[in-house]
Amino acid sequence: MPMTINVSLPTLVLSVALSVPTTLIINHLVNPPPRFAVFDLKGTVQTYSKDLAEQGLDDSTLTLKTRQFSMMLDTVLTRYSHQNKVILLVEPAVIKGAPNVTQPLQKEVSLALSHLPS
Repeated sequence: MPMTINVSLPTLVLSVALSVPTTLIINHLVNPPPRFAVFDLKGTVQTYSKDLAEQGLDDSTLTLKTRQFSMMLDTVLTRYSHQNKVILLVEPAVIKGAPNVTQPLQKEVSLALSHLPS
């Protein structure tokens, strides 16, 4: 014999009305929306390029150091973005309102590069 469940319409409406906001709140707490931060990519690359130019390196060393810098910068920015659930934007894309994380990330890149063999 099949089992039937009698649910009144007000009970059903109340259940849905309570479950939808509760689900949305829990989803927001468990999976918060990403935040934004600013990084001065152009200034960072220009500063590093200027520092390399002042060292008077040969072409092969210059190419190697540029590649290392590029890879390390990408690694640091990607790691920071994932760990902090932050979308990084370049400075010209933001008028105001997002924190600037350029200096700490530049220091992290410099530190990582200093540990590479010369």
